[in-house]
Amino acid sequence: EVEYLKKLSDQVIPKIPSTSEGIMAAAELERNGTETLVTTVVSIPQAYACAATGITTICPYFNRLQESGTNARNFIEELSAMFSREAVKTKIMPASIRTVADIESALTAGCSGVIIFYPLFEEMFTHKVTTQSLESFDNDWENIPYNFI
Repeated sequence: EVEYLKKLSDQVIPKIPSTSEGIMAAAELERNGTETLVTTVVSIPQAYACAATGITTICPYFNRLQESGTNARNFIEELSAMFSREAVKTKIMPASIRTVADIESALTAGCSGVIIFYPLFEEMFTHKVTTQSLESFDNDWENIPYNFI
């Protein structure tokens, strides 16, 4: 399936579950030059196995971890520290991100990026200070004397 999809676009990155079979399949794809994203990573051993086999990106589910009683931020911090210590290149890109606060928490915990839906992407740029500043800029612009320009 991956070979067919890669013919359509070289931007295709297969999303593979973090089962033993999934990690073995992802490792084989990586050896053959296809970047992979292993998803549903919820434990240090799963993440370590992914990194040890050269997986390009892992995708922990931020809010699913939180809902299961795991502190997702601490989990990402631990993964980031482990990957740094082991000098692996595997990226951490959590999904199941529901709020801008989740984005901030994940990014400051050490992940490479986040996977979010477009409405949340738009919400990232909504902040009262930004809105107030833009209103102030517009007001200042409207009040510039024309003979000054």
